[in-house]
Amino acid sequence: MPGRIVDYVTPTQLYRYRSFRRFDDDTVEVQRRELAAIQEGYIWAAAYHQMNDPMEGTFFARRHGPGDLYFQTILESIREGKQRTGIACFSETPTNELMWAHYADEFRGICIAYDFSDLRDSLEGNAAFSRLFYTESPPNLDLGENDLETDVRRVLSSKSQKWGYEREWRMFTQRLGRIGYRNPATVRTIYFGHRIDPDIRHTIERLARQQNIDCSEMQLNGYRLSFDNTEARMRRR
Repeated sequence: MPGRIVDYVTPTQLYRYRSFRRFDDDTVEVQRRELAAIQEGYIWAAAYHQMNDPMEGTFFARRHGPGDLYFQTILESIREGKQRTGIACFSETPTNELMWAHYADEFRGICIAYDFSDLRDSLEGNAAFSRLFYTESPPNLDLGENDLETDVRRVLSSKSQKWGYEREWRMFTQRLGRIGYRNPATVRTIYFGHRIDPDIRHTIERLARQQNIDCSEMQLNGYRLSFDNTEARMRRR
């Protein structure tokens, strides 16, 4: 009997870095969308080709034999499966300086902490979570060995080891767009970047008070950053 892969340890919380600015969008509209996601209780699942890594979704495939008539059919099914799969990206930590710089508009954005159990248990549809595997080369698939969904998610769970600093988890869904969650307590804390606009911050604070979400301010100490929300954690005990 082959060995099974079992996740014995899962994160308590997952973190999603968000920016309020896009080069090709109106800043006010981006802000509205990001706040609506918190207020209305959903996460946006994007297509893999919308990720910032141009090598996203790369894989190699092996034939079972020179006469395998199904090779191209399975290969095309995997490509189509990648297009249909929705992805939402999270990190294991809210204190990654590079993540704040790259995904939260150079410390002008926010980082949202989600309770992992609440999120997993209250999501709409058939969502799955995977911790990314960072490696030297893309996955090499034995086509036909696994079901299509397994192969697609294996491909989308692998990235170059150069991205390892992100400590990324992914949520996979069977459709793109808004993926709602039923439990309003799923969002636990909103962390503010050190350079966040005061008006945006005040808007978020009002929303957080309405939904009983803790807010935490970034503290800089030399080359280290931290967040002081000890009192908020104590109130939840």
